[in-house]
Amino acid sequence: MDAGRIEIADAIPGKRSAGTLQWAGRPNLFWWIGWVKGIAAATFTQVISQADARFEELTSEFEMAVYAEFT
Repeated sequence: MDAGRIEIADAIPGKRSAGTLQWAGRPNLFWWIGWVKGIAAATFTQVISQADARFEELTSEFEMAVYAEFT
């Protein structure tokens, strides 16, 4: 990990490949760069709770839709 950046060690089925970089910030700013599949995306909100269930659901559904469309 470097400056808050996280590299995914294991693939997440239907989502990120191993080696994907991700980062998240306080008001639920989230991005990832998937080198293996050539996909990068981001979600930005103004929700201040980092454990907000609505944001986690939105991000998960968005990521699954992106990978379903482009892989």
